[in-house]
Amino acid sequence: MNNVFIITLVMVCLGYLLKRLDIFSEKDGETIAKIVFNLTLPALFFSNFAQAELELSLIWLSVIAIAFNLFIIAIGMFVYRREERKRKGMYVIMLPVGNGLFFFPLAEAIWGSTGLIHFGMFDIANAFTLYVISYFIASYYSAGKGKADFKYIGSRMLRSAPLMTYVVVILINLLGINLPELFLQATRTIAQANMPLTFLMLGIYMEFRFDKHQLKDITKVIGIRYVTGLIVGVALLYILPFSTLFKYIVLCSLLLPTPAVLIPYAIEFQYNVKLVAAISNITVVLSFFLLWIIVGILPPI
Repeated sequence: MNNVFIITLVMVCLGYLLKRLDIFSEKDGETIAKIVFNLTLPALFFSNFAQAELELSLIWLSVIAIAFNLFIIAIGMFVYRREERKRKGMYVIMLPVGNGLFFFPLAEAIWGSTGLIHFGMFDIANAFTLYVISYFIASYYSAGKGKADFKYIGSRMLRSAPLMTYVVVILINLLGINLPELFLQATRTIAQANMPLTFLMLGIYMEFRFDKHQLKDITKVIGIRYVTGLIVGVALLYILPFSTLFKYIVLCSLLLPTPAVLIPYAIEFQYNVKLVAAISNITVVLSFFLLWIIVGILPPI
């Protein structure tokens, strides 16, 4: 199991090194990101979800994702209640759990198709938080009178290939539609590229430059995210009446990094882009080593 994290670390470092050597640039990272979001990740969903047997209990993963995100947003609203309006919105959107791009290849490599399906049910609800609730908060607190463009929110959701693929493959599964074997073989082949491309992309985007006077703000946001995630995740590990895999997926999911999609939000609503980008990059590193520790010290599943 440690080999999975070692190989992953090598791929991230390789992406970072290639960028530092000017072989790859962040523009190349954007191209890889488009391939991952629109091709390899949807292929991964089709190859694992479409014909899988979905247990009714997996719905609780979606419920937990929504409940935790609302809980940590409420904590953020309280902690930052005295902050200036725009700063409050920026801090709060960085608190919910990150999207699944980071964890999908790890979940598949560690737990196989079963782990991927479990995490997928968590992430579909998490995607709702990211594309609806977080976007609404970002929009609401950036505007002087508090307004949000619901039409634009809807269009962003419809243009999200991973989110729409979730909906399609789950409908295919529930309706019992059998996809052609040739199509499934093609998606499996494409899906094999998801892990290396994802972590190469993360390495290319890795950057840790930020103003030193922002260190206190960065530490506070990261502290709230990970302390809350660890407390709730460990508590659920002992409380939930489900399988060991189910509970460990929940624990790992609550410790995912801040999603990179918040950077476009910061640009759109004129938040502090460097601060959001710094927190996104730092949490990628923290989450990676936290998950390595958790998976490394837990008994085999």
